[in-house]
Amino acid sequence: MTVEQDNPIQASPGAPGQGCGSAYEDYEKSHGNYDLTRLPVGAEQIVSHLQRREQNNGNLAEITLLDLGCGTDMHLEYFQSRGLGQLIGLDASQAGIEIARSRLHPGNTSLMVGDFRQLPLADASVDAVLLSFVIHHLPHGHQAELAANTASLFKEIARVLKPDGELIIVSTSRKQLHPRNGSLWYYRYFQDAATALARKFLPQSKLRQLLKSAGFSMVAGEPVEKTYWTDASLDESGPFHSEWRDGDSLFAFYRGKEELLQKRLKALEKSIANGAAHVHIQETRARTEQIKQAYILYASR
Repeated sequence: MTVEQDNPIQASPGAPGQGCGSAYEDYEKSHGNYDLTRLPVGAEQIVSHLQRREQNNGNLAEITLLDLGCGTDMHLEYFQSRGLGQLIGLDASQAGIEIARSRLHPGNTSLMVGDFRQLPLADASVDAVLLSFVIHHLPHGHQAELAANTASLFKEIARVLKPDGELIIVSTSRKQLHPRNGSLWYYRYFQDAATALARKFLPQSKLRQLLKSAGFSMVAGEPVEKTYWTDASLDESGPFHSEWRDGDSLFAFYRGKEELLQKRLKALEKSIANGAAHVHIQETRARTEQIKQAYILYASR
């Protein structure tokens, strides 16, 4: 496969994401700064898992992997460095795909702008599909609607997977998202946004149920053992900068609520001045080694 410069697949419209792959985040804007505080969560474990699979005899070069909601390609870049055979990335954000295109070596990659709910791929055409922090961006007004849209997505993914193919989901739990006892230090200062964001994540138990209903016969899970930190992600002054905030869709909550955002930033400023923010960061790092930052589900056809 070759990197595609243009693709007729169109992203589905929808405010406030404006057709950029999210029901509430504008990734055409935020993808330019998205990677400042982010890393490819779980990528090392995923590769190790794929190497252990009997279906490909441990040969990564035989695997065709589809990354849905690939964004700026962090996972694909890692997978390419480890020798996966064919890589396909699909994202509704043109900005994300352009960044991905600038990073990946041509030859075994195909990048497309499109709606992953209607995959432009043939039946039984890929060995593995990755959904990394994607499901909560599906359009929904309430949990039941999110569950229904997730079920539809799983069925579409099942269609393009080969027999014995695998869906890999990287997500996080409400415990890990907890504003005071979770794995993200700054959520403490933006608790209204953190509470709203947590409601967008289906519990792992519900995801397992939906996977089985979509025809996946085996579902296994494990925590992401590695903890991921960048200098920027631990910068207590980071949330004061819009470029920094672009790395977490948490802050989409404050779109059109500038006065409220400034109020929350003022509280953080006070905590920095008295040293409390530094303590909170250290406490979060220690706690995260116990509760971790995310989990991985492996679901087989």
